[in-house]
Amino acid sequence: MTDRTCLGEQVEAEHDGLRRALADQDGASAVEFAIIAPVLFMLIFGIIQFGIFFAQDLALSNGARQAAREAAVPAPGDCAAIWAEARQGSIGIALDRTSPSFDVDVAVEGVAGSDLCPTDATVKVPCEGSPDAAEVKVTIRYVATLAIPLAGDFGGITLEREGNYRCEFN
Repeated sequence: MTDRTCLGEQVEAEHDGLRRALADQDGASAVEFAIIAPVLFMLIFGIIQFGIFFAQDLALSNGARQAAREAAVPAPGDCAAIWAEARQGSIGIALDRTSPSFDVDVAVEGVAGSDLCPTDATVKVPCEGSPDAAEVKVTIRYVATLAIPLAGDFGGITLEREGNYRCEFN
């Protein structure tokens, strides 16, 4: 009987030791978090970056539409007003409207020249002298930078939007 009691106590002691070893998980969750955290943060920052691109794209679309409307109406309708309207209408998150990567192209159907307003200093009214029912097309291009923390800088992505209106005068 004594042997059985000793053997039972020994098995129970080994079982308690195994139970304690398995229950001793100090720091395991910290290690698991350290493994998952970089992937989780890259995913979160990627979602945020996509939201910023989407907001910039919407702002450029709005700016192109407003600039095309400005080009289609008679007063003033010149290049400076078109560029100003494109910049004013393109207010968005992290969108630098004074950057060289912000470009506005103006074209009128039936009028020679691919970009009638290469700069905002060009003194020209694009719809002036255009054929009847001609359309003015304003295209805005912007090179947005893609930088996701922990993943690196992926360079620039060109966002392009255009707005079209029929010239209201010629």
